[in-house]
Formats: sequence, structure tokens, C-alpha cells
Amino acid sequence: MPRNLNSVFLNHINAKDFLLDKFANSSLTLSKIERLSAKELHVFAILAKGLTISEIGRNSFSDIHDVGVISCVNNLIRNHHLPILSNWHEVENTTGESVETKRYFLTQENIEALQDSKLAQDAFKHVKSQVNARRTTKETKDALRLIRKRGIVGAMMRIATLYQPLTSLDSRKFESGLISLLAQNEIALSQGASND
Repeated sequence: MPRNLNSVFLNHINAKDFLLDKFANSSLTLSKIERLSAKELHVFAILAKGLTISEIGRNSFSDIHDVGVISCVNNLIRNHHLPILSNWHEVENTTGESVETKRYFLTQENIEALQDSKLAQDAFKHVKSQVNARRTTKETKDALRLIRKRGIVGAMMRIATLYQPLTSLDSRKFESGLISLLAQNEIALSQGASND
């Protein structure tokens, strides 16, 4: 039967002590540990112990269940670039329906890499490049969606005025300048939906 976080480490202080001991030979990993929140310390220690963790669900194959683990793991990956992996598995929710949820883990290879500063640096760089690639892909999709909806001029107007609203006269001048600039650079001026 899956356990909760406190069944392995009584609190985040015990979790931090475990992490400091486990990664004592990697100054880079130790510096990451010092920047973790209490919940992040607890979750990272569970994973570094070789256990799996997931959200609560019946018939789960995870060692540990915890509410809110998804956002915590996402922070560990996005903000601290820890090489946490996941896979999908089916569980039963509280109403008895079958749903898929993620199970998070660290491979033994990743745990060993984090114990060596040189290998840890490579692991952190790899995760950071993956995070940046996902972020860039999402930003590109968002930009393309905005261009399809408003056209290139409308999209640029919307982005330009997010933080500094313009008067209607300034807005017309700005739009005219954008059209002129785009035309000079031979950028297609497909007009999308109406501007706000």
C-alpha cells in the first residue's frame, strides 16, 4: 500500500539531511538543495531514495502518494533542472473511474550523476535545454494562434499594447507605422480578425 511523504522522512529537515549526505560529493547539487522549499526537499529526497511518487489514486503502483506533487515536481524540473522522469499509469479515482496519472521517479543513473559535480552539471544542462525547448515551442504556438486570430499587424498591436495602452490616435499611428515597416521588409500582411 502506498505511503505518504512523512512515512519516509518525518519532515523536510530529515529530508534535507538525507540529501546533504547523499550528494555530499557534488557541490553543484548541494547548492541546488540549499535553494529548495520544504515541500521540494521532501519530494526530491523521496525520489533520491529511489522511490516513485504520484498523486493520490486507488490501485496505484507508486511507492508514495501526495496531493500537489505534480506542481512540486514541475517546479523541481523547471526551476531547478532536476532530471526527474515520469510515466503514465492508470489508477482509480475516488468515484471509481479509471484515469491516467503520472508516476515520477529518478533513475539510478540520474541519482549517480547528481552525486558527481561534472555529471550533475551535464544533467542540469540537459534538463534546462529541454525546459527551454518546451517553453519556446509553447510560445511559438501561442504567437501563431494570435497571428491566425488577428493577423500579423493585429498580433503585433496586441503584444505592443499589453503593458502600455494607447489612445485611439496613437494606436492608429502605431498601426500605420507597423504596416509600413512590415511592407518595407516584405513581410506578408495577412489581415486576421478585427483588432480590439
